[in-house]
Amino acid sequence: MLIIFKLPTLFHPSIRHHPIPSYPKYTHSQSNMDDPLLSGFLQNVQAGEHRRNESSQHQHQHHHQHGHNHVHGNSKSGPVLKKRRASNDGYQSQIMSSDLAFKKHKSVPKETVNGERRDEPKFDAQPPKSIGFLDLQRIEHATKSLQKNAKVILSQAPDANQLKELLNSREIDSATRSDLKQSDLMALASRLKTKHILGDAPILDQVINETLILTEEDKEKLTKLVGEQGVNQSQLALARVVVNDIAPNGVEHTLPNLPIIDDVHLYERVFTHKSNVNNKTYLNDRNLINSHNERLEFLGDSVLNNLVTLIIYEKFPVSSEGVMSQIRADLINNKVLRDFALQYGFDQKLRSNVSKDSLQLGDQKAYADVFEAYIGALSLERGLDLTEVRRWLEQLYKPLLAQAEKKYITEFLDKEAKTELYALIGRADARPEYVTVVEGDGLENKFVVECRMGDEVLGKGEDRNAKNAGLRSAMNALKNSAALERYVIERQSVERPIKESRAERLKEKKAEKMRKLREQEEAGEKQVEEAPGCPDSPIRTSMFPLEVLDDVEVDGDAKNKLYATLGVNTGTKPEYIVKESKNGQHTVQLLARKLIVATATDKSKKKATARVADAVMKDPEALRELCKRFD
Repeated sequence: MLIIFKLPTLFHPSIRHHPIPSYPKYTHSQSNMDDPLLSGFLQNVQAGEHRRNESSQHQHQHHHQHGHNHVHGNSKSGPVLKKRRASNDGYQSQIMSSDLAFKKHKSVPKETVNGERRDEPKFDAQPPKSIGFLDLQRIEHATKSLQKNAKVILSQAPDANQLKELLNSREIDSATRSDLKQSDLMALASRLKTKHILGDAPILDQVINETLILTEEDKEKLTKLVGEQGVNQSQLALARVVVNDIAPNGVEHTLPNLPIIDDVHLYERVFTHKSNVNNKTYLNDRNLINSHNERLEFLGDSVLNNLVTLIIYEKFPVSSEGVMSQIRADLINNKVLRDFALQYGFDQKLRSNVSKDSLQLGDQKAYADVFEAYIGALSLERGLDLTEVRRWLEQLYKPLLAQAEKKYITEFLDKEAKTELYALIGRADARPEYVTVVEGDGLENKFVVECRMGDEVLGKGEDRNAKNAGLRSAMNALKNSAALERYVIERQSVERPIKESRAERLKEKKAEKMRKLREQEEAGEKQVEEAPGCPDSPIRTSMFPLEVLDDVEVDGDAKNKLYATLGVNTGTKPEYIVKESKNGQHTVQLLARKLIVATATDKSKKKATARVADAVMKDPEALRELCKRFD
């Protein structure tokens, strides 16, 4: 039956955080004990306890004498009487134990029952030597229930005054009042509430707020008491299935040694799956979330990602961001982490309420999570100093890094490879050809190009770009020393006669050029010897040759202008005789109308030629003389 108590207005049902309420404190030494209401209530309670005690003793004797026969003749019915007797017995035992717990030893006379002192604590049974998983859960659940129920008692139970007012209240019916009077648990709750208000039960606040501690003095007293009672001081051990712990260097003893997690509780938490604590609904959210490995796995995932990124960055200094991202994805995926966990034997250590067969289905991510949780625990212990963890990962990933290098890292691209190959073996009638044998898409599928010399494949190259694939095929062909040697010898045998013939032709051309130069020089010397001869014209030869100044700005187009002017007016063209001296100077003589018109010297043949033409074009009188027409 659900009983709803309507308390008087002085009852405050809520106590936040359970501090000691600000009720007036009642002690035996205070004048408040003179309050007739409270005094009368306490007297009635004591009288009721005395009567119940006598009734319990009488019924016990009567029960023993009549062989456990039912009692008749009482005004109450049998079942009700049994119920109340049982309640009275429980109530009396609770009163005795409660009172003994709060009394000072020196203020209570020492009674002896069967040779034992009633005022001293004693062990009624040997303590357990081990605690199993089920026992652990029961104790945790009971402790949480204790906290919860203590909160309810302190916030909702009436104290002694409030209970008295409830019993005398006209707002409750007689049945409720009767049940309230006979409720030993309500009386106990009221006494607890009163003791708490009076400040005599601070342990309730400590239990609720989890601030209960044992001092060194408490521990010494417990040790002394255990010694006096003669109890075996065996330590409690958690009963569990004994399995082999994980091997530091893996199941097959081939892996680098695991860094050690010094904190035992943190170590065990790594191997606790969430399913193992899901049924601990009595735990608060903070305790529940920190009793399994999910948060460690979250932390380890980030730490592993950062450490592997640093390892890749230093291992492959010339790789692009895209290539390094692909390598990292290959190194930290769940399959790789699961394999690491299995190789270290983490699967044998994992505690879970999920069957092993179910864990081994699919991608077995639970095992990968354990590996990440282990790294998360290491980072918690070591803080910012992860040098040891990084060295361990470098050794662990060494084989996979070698595979990634082979898969992703390509040789440096030599853009002059084709030119170099042609210079070695190419010739006019035979040269290297590059044939695309596999068309790529520029993404996943690469282009494949073969470098061929005739029908022979000298090298093959792959790349996401067809041009680069051709360069890589040429690079590989340059490494094919045997084939290159054959083609170099073949090229020399074919090209030797051609080279000799070419050299002969060049020699002849050079000789012809020298001959013409000598002829020009002789012609110039002959004209100089004949000057100042009298031409077959009225040209004043005395004004030639003209003086060519060094510090005059030269018209770069003077040579062409002079050529056009003489051609139009006389139908002749100027000639330039060049002589090269031993000191690198060039001397140029301008001949026109069979006269040496001007001479200039310069390191540049072109400038010397321009200077003599410019000297004529800037002298109008000399130009007019050269342009005279005569038959």
